[in-house]
Amino acid sequence: MVKRRRGLLEAVAAFFLLGLLAAPGALALSDHLVIGEVVVDVTGLESAGEFVEVYNPTGETVAIGGWDVAYKTATGSSFSAVATIPAGREIGPYGFFLVGGDQVSPTPDYVDTSLGFAAAGGHVALRNSANAIIDKIGYGTATDPESQAAPAPPIDQSLERRPGASNPAKGNGQDRDDNRNDFDTRATSQPQNAASGQEIPDSVAGVVTPASAGLLGISATTNVTVTDADRN
Repeated sequence: MVKRRRGLLEAVAAFFLLGLLAAPGALALSDHLVIGEVVVDVTGLESAGEFVEVYNPTGETVAIGGWDVAYKTATGSSFSAVATIPAGREIGPYGFFLVGGDQVSPTPDYVDTSLGFAAAGGHVALRNSANAIIDKIGYGTATDPESQAAPAPPIDQSLERRPGASNPAKGNGQDRDDNRNDFDTRATSQPQNAASGQEIPDSVAGVVTPASAGLLGISATTNVTVTDADRN
């Protein structure tokens, strides 16, 4: 009877911990840099007002010198760099880096007036220095989005990665690899740059791996503490 009880407690505890940290309904948090917000059409000179905001949902500083913002048309076959981040730049934990025109506020961390996105549809990508795509968004009539294209935003509005405006202190870390479900249209854009401060995501999906085949020695009153090293 004692042996069966302990085995049952081990199974229940393992199920509870795994379900708590990796529940299907939990936020699908990215483990890499993502495009947090983008404006593709503005009133007036487009090159002055378009921008791409990059968000770091991880607890590590990432060197982004030599990375680029790339674009391809809605039906295009390949990406081309439209803005290359200078050497030596980095993005801190849970922070932002803004690339955009000279009329964007706050001032972009890297000003570039040659973005030139199409309003009706296209693809914007963040690539590393080896030209590997780290993240991308397809919008409007884009034929190569992550799963489904996000809607083309109206003029002067933006596409913002969730949770975004719905939980503005928690960053833009949702990444289900589905542009339609990962982005919302925002009536008033809110670009953020490196000076905007950290926004720490609400939760992280994870997996608990016991050191042995079972959670040995657990009892009905055992306390279990789980620590996320990135969150301190």
